[in-house]
Amino acid sequence: MITGFFFIFIVKYILDTGLGTFDRKLTDKLLELRDFLSHAVNDLCTKNTICQKDIDEMNKYLASLSFCKVLKKEEERYILNIIPDKSNLNQIISKVILSFVEMITNYDIKRIKICKNPECGWIFYDESRNHTRKWCDNTCASLMKVRKFRKRHTIKKASNSG
Repeated sequence: MITGFFFIFIVKYILDTGLGTFDRKLTDKLLELRDFLSHAVNDLCTKNTICQKDIDEMNKYLASLSFCKVLKKEEERYILNIIPDKSNLNQIISKVILSFVEMITNYDIKRIKICKNPECGWIFYDESRNHTRKWCDNTCASLMKVRKFRKRHTIKKASNSG
């Protein structure tokens, strides 16, 4: 099922950028990738590891990628860009899986977290000094703190009136 956000993503990113036309098969692959990576991140957050089966699955995605590297000069710097050969949703899949693999190989996996707001579930990288961040952003933090405050005061009122 295509959600509202996903449909907007397809229209804005794929169709507007000329990466191709709406292809149900490739869209299903993107949805599968999203579910797979969500599962892998959940394992990272709860077990601090990714099981071998999931590593094998990531390697299948990586093996199916077709891209080349292009060297560019920008001002006084040289930059190596990775360019997917295919110009369609496979390009997006390539960027997503490569980004995930770079994240787990280059950064501290213990800092990858899932927002503690049960209605959110966004994944974020905890850059706080003491690694104690619980929420993806200030909106979720404020919302959860207000809920905790109201719950505490509701319980206090109930015990005082009884």
